Amino acid sequence: MNSTSWTAFRIALLVIRWAFWLYRKLGVTDFQVVFCTSVLVLIFGVVGLLSQVSIVSSYLPWLQRLVDAASFWYLLGVVVAVAASTFFVWRLRKIGIVSVDAETASGLDYKGALALVKSGFDFVGIGAAKLTHNTSDFTLAVERANQNSGQIRLILCDPRADAVRRLERIANVDSGSYLLNVQRSFASICHLKNRFPKNIQIHIYRPANEGELITVRLMLINKTICLLSQNVFGNDAKQGKSVPQLHLSAKPWLGSSPTFYMAFERYFEQLWTSGSVEVTEQDFVEIAAIKSYGKTVS
Repeated sequence: MNSTSWTAFRIALLVIRWAFWLYRKLGVTDFQVVFCTSVLVLIFGVVGLLSQVSIVSSYLPWLQRLVDAASFWYLLGVVVAVAASTFFVWRLRKIGIVSVDAETASGLDYKGALALVKSGFDFVGIGAAKLTHNTSDFTLAVERANQNSGQIRLILCDPRADAVRRLERIANVDSGSYLLNVQRSFASICHLKNRFPKNIQIHIYRPANEGELITVRLMLINKTICLLSQNVFGNDAKQGKSVPQLHLSAKPWLGSSPTFYMAFERYFEQLWTSGSVEVTEQDFVEIAAIKSYGKTVS
């Protein structure tokens, strides 16, 4: 690269930095910049394609002239759109965001998450019913963790807490069905814990009401990736399947900046050490014996 090219490159970088400073000061987000530039490029692209259709160009001769005159600006728009998109993605990756699911059901669901497990995982949730519902996948994940001397740690809400009973009214589900699912989940976990006592640990916390329920669902897999979503109750949540989900990487990219994975990993450790207690055999017995609306776990 000669001196003239290098100077032009440096000037371009300065212009980009200035543009970034300007739209940040104006309160414009990266997403808005990427979206707007992409829409403009798309519009010019559609116009360019239409200008190549003989029927259209014969009726609109000015369209061809417009495209010819704007070809440079269209090319510049493509470059800007690609650069803005790359910059946006790079900024997300720098803080550890590697992917996002608009809905858990259509993204990396529990079955897919369990398939990723090799050396264990940490989980924070209410009852882990959807996690243990895939019995064979859950068992295979535990077996792989056992083969690799890994650990599976679960922090769950104590089903004996009044908050669990109130969740049924909030979620508008059949009376007793939610508690029954949680009981079955604990029974499945207890069974696997008896098979793999060195690999599975369970802690429970006891909220006084639904307002004290942990508001996020975490799954830290193999100490490399964190799946993060929020606990939402009610018809709109579709039993938690319609909530968005973030994928956070533990490994920094192009630098040593801490990622958000590390923050949620510390959050899990705080809950594990001071926000919950280890479940006992007596706890499992009492949870299995809970009666609600005339139903018990079978």
